[in-house]
Amino acid sequence: MDKSNTYPLLEKLKRLLTQLHPSPMLNSLSRRPKHRGFTLVEVAIGMAVFVLLLLSGSAAITQTQKLAHSNVMHNTARTVVEGYMEQMRGLSFAEYRHAMADTVNVPFATKGISSLKTGADISYDDPLYIGIENKKEVVLDLIKDSAGNTTAMTMDMYINPTLTNLMATESLDAYEVTLSYKYESLYKGSSKEYTGSIRFIKTAVSEY
Repeated sequence: MDKSNTYPLLEKLKRLLTQLHPSPMLNSLSRRPKHRGFTLVEVAIGMAVFVLLLLSGSAAITQTQKLAHSNVMHNTARTVVEGYMEQMRGLSFAEYRHAMADTVNVPFATKGISSLKTGADISYDDPLYIGIENKKEVVLDLIKDSAGNTTAMTMDMYINPTLTNLMATESLDAYEVTLSYKYESLYKGSSKEYTGSIRFIKTAVSEY
């Protein structure tokens, strides 16, 4: 038998046996679990990250609700003032002169609308005096409780009409009317005051 051919054959047999019967060390490694559980530190870090995300999400929701509430109040206040402006534009120029002649006793004859009234006529006399802050209670929403009782959610706002006679400066028989207003936005115990104004020109020439 040729010995040169025997040794390669023995080497092949050894490799085959090694593959079929691995060493105990290899067996112990192969029996180790492929996936291990989370450690206490990893669990604590995960919970901290979750709490931070929850708090940031809650803060974002609160800020969104506050912004939406503020926008409702701002749009309502602006709409109310524009309503008074349209009424004042419809008054005659003689009424302006009369009001300017006695600002204490002669207001602009404007009207208000009540959300709590029913029937065909829901308006009421709601005059505006020149040069003072006229307090107006504006209804934002009507809320019904479980018993069916209606409660009005209101907002206090103040409107101050001022007039500038343009005859002295522009040689025009006209008034520049400014309706300055302010209101307080209340939301869950916090408050903030907002102000604004709108202007228009009232001339002796009829606009209607």
